[in-house]
Amino acid sequence: FDDVFGELGPTAEACVALLQKEYALTGDEAKTLFENVWIYTFGVGALCATRAAAFSEAEMSSMLSTAFAGALFTATADVPLDRFVQSLIKK
Repeated sequence: FDDVFGELGPTAEACVALLQKEYALTGDEAKTLFENVWIYTFGVGALCATRAAAFSEAEMSSMLSTAFAGALFTATADVPLDRFVQSLIKK
């Protein structure tokens, strides 16, 4: 993914920095989260663009929210539960 990350340039870097700040993540955790969410989102977009699938706005919102929550949990799998919960409560 490093090659894709490099191609995304400042946008990816800004997203990772925001994830670090908003969810109290390390740089590696934030990059892992960004990578997983970006790949999932790209895949859903490709399915829609090629008309292989069609989703309503509500379905898309639910799918992306669930994927984000799962990716956040995975990115912080070795983080103490209290730190993970606090990063969510802060929102």
